[in-house]
Amino acid sequence: MSRLSVESARRRGAVFEALRQAGFLPITHSRAGDEYIQQRFGLAPKTFWKIIRELEADREVRIAPEGLYFVAPQDRW
Repeated sequence: MSRLSVESARRRGAVFEALRQAGFLPITHSRAGDEYIQQRFGLAPKTFWKIIRELEADREVRIAPEGLYFVAPQDRW
């Protein structure tokens, strides 16, 4: 596995774990400031939203108008 893919997997895992622990994060495109995402996750906003889209495609995260929800394994289809 290349170094880039290992780092990408680490970042995705960190975002996934934060959502799993919190269950909900009040982050939206309109309210999520660059500074908050960088402080909370240590990521550029573009990278953060790319990870969120990947997690949503895997049905692990649901993007709602009020924020991001973790989807429990039993609720995924």
